[in-house]
Amino acid sequence: MLRQAQDSNVLGNIRLRLFGLTIVLLLLSLATISYYALRQFERDLVPEMDRKALTIGESLAAEVAKAVDYGIPFRALRGMDEFLGATLKSNGEIKYLAVTDETGKVVFHNGVDLGPIADYFINAPALGGLSGSARSTLVGDFYDTTVPIATSAGTVGLLHVGIDKKFVQNRLKDIVYDVLIVLLVSLLVTFELLLFLIVFNIAGPIEAVNKLMTRAENGDFRRYLGYRSNDEVGRFITTFNETIHLINDLYQGILGRVERYREAKGDELRAARRRMVACLRQLHDRFVFADATKPEIFREKSLVDVRTPMFIFVF
Repeated sequence: MLRQAQDSNVLGNIRLRLFGLTIVLLLLSLATISYYALRQFERDLVPEMDRKALTIGESLAAEVAKAVDYGIPFRALRGMDEFLGATLKSNGEIKYLAVTDETGKVVFHNGVDLGPIADYFINAPALGGLSGSARSTLVGDFYDTTVPIATSAGTVGLLHVGIDKKFVQNRLKDIVYDVLIVLLVSLLVTFELLLFLIVFNIAGPIEAVNKLMTRAENGDFRRYLGYRSNDEVGRFITTFNETIHLINDLYQGILGRVERYREAKGDELRAARRRMVACLRQLHDRFVFADATKPEIFREKSLVDVRTPMFIFVF
């Protein structure tokens, strides 16, 4: 019992060290990959939102410019609140849409209260908004995309698309949660795969050999281990199996000699036969051998045999 406990502790230490080393390396690699992935998401997300705001702004500005080209006075456009509100409703990240004239004064607006953002609108024409191309600027808590409203008669004003800065931050948080979920699933899959590999290739065969050696130590040579591999564990098991087969072959050879002595005649032969039969009785009292065919394969049941298929089924 003491020896079995010591062997179990050795196997437990092997598993613990392998698991610990693998998990540490996996955590370091996944943490590094996750960090650079988040940095890349952060770099790509803001330009992507700018492109979306620009596309929406250009589309709205083109509709306003078309109405002005049809002869409707710019300040007399009707239904602008509903027109801008429909776009806000279908794009939750956009918090305001505003149309300003050449001086930067707000003519039409829908969305959150502009507050100090209106002061920026006053300066937007002076910053080249009327004559320049569309641009995006961080104004307070919003990314403001400015698009000129260009008609056939010239630029009559600017259209402002405001995206909440917190929306970008919330999207990054969602990405962080996704990365953490992927990290957790990767750890679970790696843990189960590592457990299967360790038990199947290292701990399982070593534990099975340990039990067979205990059987052999107690005189039972009826089993051998059906495990083949080219690594150190496999070569050791092959040598152990060859020893089991050799012992059984020698025993079968002894039985063959006994049978030949049984058929022989003469006092000396009968005396030798009696001595050999006595020796065989002593062997049978101390050891157990395989039958005349060959030793049977030792099959060790393990929880991994059920756990791994169940894990695959769940995923």
